[in-house]
Amino acid sequence: MYHYDVFSKVCEHLNNKEKIYLTMTCVAMDKFKYKLIYTDVVSYRCVHHLPYYDNFEAIIVDYFEIAFPKNVKKILSLDHKWRSLDLAGSLIFTADNEKKVVKIPPRVTKLKLCQTLIRSIELSIPKSVAQIDFCWGCNDPLEKYITSSSVTHLTLPVNFNHDITDRIPNSVTHLIFGYYFNKPIKKCLPNSITHLFFGHCFDQPIKKYLPNSVTHLFFGHDFDQSIENSIPNSVTYLKFSSFFNQSIKGCIPSSVTHLNFGPSFNRSIKNSIPNSVTHLMLSYHFDKFKEPLPATITHLKIINCEKLDTQTTSDNFESLNDPYFMRIKKFIPSSIIVILIPASLMSNVD
Repeated sequence: MYHYDVFSKVCEHLNNKEKIYLTMTCVAMDKFKYKLIYTDVVSYRCVHHLPYYDNFEAIIVDYFEIAFPKNVKKILSLDHKWRSLDLAGSLIFTADNEKKVVKIPPRVTKLKLCQTLIRSIELSIPKSVAQIDFCWGCNDPLEKYITSSSVTHLTLPVNFNHDITDRIPNSVTHLIFGYYFNKPIKKCLPNSITHLFFGHCFDQPIKKYLPNSVTHLFFGHDFDQSIENSIPNSVTYLKFSSFFNQSIKGCIPSSVTHLNFGPSFNRSIKNSIPNSVTHLMLSYHFDKFKEPLPATITHLKIINCEKLDTQTTSDNFESLNDPYFMRIKKFIPSSIIVILIPASLMSNVD
């Protein structure tokens, strides 16, 4: 009389409580309670005794000496306060775990290691884990955690500042270094990496050290090294941050489409920005305009020490009376369709 396929489709639009209430309407419906998958986050303490416990995909735990649901995809940890992290297919550990060995369920694809934990436990990481993120406080050598060549996304902790020679698996495609990392990278980065993000403190030579597979390259606050013969021809997104102020002549490959400079950059860009660039970001303090920007640029962002930016177009850009813009108008190509400027300068528009 009741078709489970139809019933399950209806339940896709219901939360856990609504699903259970619906199955309680009659005896015939009650059997579906044991087939449905419950996707909302619930406390382990509230559901562990239920005969359909294995059907819960997301649970909150305050300790790990438990049997995880067979269908678990998301496990949130309780560490002094509830965490509302939305990491589908993730397992999150915190420092309050006293268990010596923790076996991660084979369905888990993302692993997040939080705070100063893992000092007293040993992890058994299945090959299903493709992403590992570290939170504040983890500063152990990578070999303690990276035991599987299946990891593709690796986010290192804020405090991490260890040698990484032969430590990054060849499977990694996305690598994010933490705030304090500032170690040499010679022969350390595999050719599998496509997205590479350096942290705040990194300021090491990079010439011939970056893999040719990188397409997205971001440097942190302190980086101010020469980039001559350093940026791979594969890079399309290139971002420099606060302190970078090196010559870029002949340094930006023709593969780059998005190019960002920070507030300290004030070097000549004459014949230095390739025609491939469509999105360019410069500082309001930049004053090295000598000739028009490449006609391929469609989006120009002028940054200042402000969070708010205001969008204008090439048409009303002509009405800006700010001295800076009065001076650089002749260098702005007609190809520009969007200009982002510091919000305070909009008061200088006629």
